[in-house]
This record gives sequence, structure tokens and C-alpha cells, in this order.
Amino acid sequence: MSQPLVTILDDEPEIRRILADTLEEAGYRTMGFSRATEFEAALKCNTPDVCLVDLGLPDRDADFDRYSLIDSQGEETPFSHAEGEVLRLFLESPKRLISRAFMQERLGGAAGESFDRAMDVRISRLRTKLKEDPKNPQLIKTIYGAGYIFLGDVSWDR
Repeated sequence: MSQPLVTILDDEPEIRRILADTLEEAGYRTMGFSRATEFEAALKCNTPDVCLVDLGLPDRDADFDRYSLIDSQGEETPFSHAEGEVLRLFLESPKRLISRAFMQERLGGAAGESFDRAMDVRISRLRTKLKEDPKNPQLIKTIYGAGYIFLGDVSWDR
């Protein structure tokens, strides 16, 4: 059985060394990186079991609570945290019905009209940011009385 791989992304060499030494003594393989660009390139070839990431890097600020999409022309569309969480839910389950009850369970919130209205607003904003025709959406379909279906093709690159 192969040893689990832990990647360490930190611009401080001493911190990387201490973490690597400690993890290797505990039986893990490690790979260390000082720059986000190196780390991202390595992820194309290696799938780590765990990533330890310094959030204040000189070449990238590793902001995990920020959601945005970048189109093929490089234009960035930012999303609120709530919108990003809904989009993540859709991307994790493409072409499957996602009920309001499931959304409530995964995203939190009290049941009832206020949750339903808040979800309607999030979906509407997502559609706008994804440049959908509000009268004839093709990407996020509402299934009245049941929930929503995300119809986009999703592929995950590792």
C-alpha cells in the first residue's frame, strides 16, 4: 500500500521543512511548494490526499471563501458566498433533480417560505450572472413543486 501524499504550500522554507519532517516521520510522503503556480502545476500530475495551504502567498491570495467564474476570454464574474454555494451544489450534481429539501439540508436555513424565497433570489441572481434568459433559462431549470436541475455539462480536471 502506498503512503498517503501531503502537499505543503507555504512561502516560508522553514515552515515547509518542519511540516515535511514531521509528516514524513509519521509515514506520509510530502511535496513542498513555495508558490501557488508551482503547486497548481503539480496538481495536474499528482493527486494529493491532503493539501496544507498558507493563505497569504506572494503570488496568489489561496481565498477559499471567494467564488468566481472565469470565461474563455478571461472575464471574471464574482459570486456571493450564498450564490457560490448554490452553484457548487449544482456542479456536484449535474442533470439531477435537486429538491428544495435537499438544498435546505446542504445549505442550511429554516424551512418555510423565507427559505424558499431566499433560494429563489439566489437562483435568479445565478441565472443573471450566467447570462441566462430569465424567461427561458437553459442552464438552471425550475421543476415546479420539486426543485431545480442544472443542465450544463460538468467535467472535473485533476
